[in-house]
Amino acid sequence: VNVREALELYHKEGCDAIIGFGGGSSMDCAKAVGACAVKPNQSLAQMKGILKVHKKLPLLMAVPTTAGTGSETTLAAVITDADTRYKYAINDFPLIPRYAVLDPKVTLSLPPFITATTGMDALTHAIEAYVSTLNGPFTDPLALQAIEMVLDYLPASYHCDMVAREQMHYAQCLAGMAFSNALLGIVHSM
Repeated sequence: VNVREALELYHKEGCDAIIGFGGGSSMDCAKAVGACAVKPNQSLAQMKGILKVHKKLPLLMAVPTTAGTGSETTLAAVITDADTRYKYAINDFPLIPRYAVLDPKVTLSLPPFITATTGMDALTHAIEAYVSTLNGPFTDPLALQAIEMVLDYLPASYHCDMVAREQMHYAQCLAGMAFSNALLGIVHSM
């Protein structure tokens, strides 16, 4: 529903770029809008799975307002069908945003509980990337750095420390890059 509404607005206003501003769901919605814009004859459901977009999206920028999902670095857009409540992913390289703005000031309105849970999301991403059977010399340093940063900065981030919030943005970004290449396991999907 959100993708459809945003796509209508995109066409109505004659847009040529998309900004995903918000948490992972908002950024995934922006990715899906881009996919629909370049594949107007396919439904979202027809694009589910791996490598079904195949077209360059309009300029896509991501501004995460949480520090956990890493969606600003990933090739996935997770979609929930409002009618069936079925959740699926669209995975393709054109969905990776061209630019990401990591500004800790946009996280200040997050309640402490959401700050903590999104931080744990980043930690889970990093750990799963590190223990993945597809990990390697590129992903391990990213994952380990993200783990260290989350452990160092999440407690202070919970209390709105700006330096810690900035570092958590970097940690989620590193974790996103790690799991985009090493993939995730069952913990993430659960």
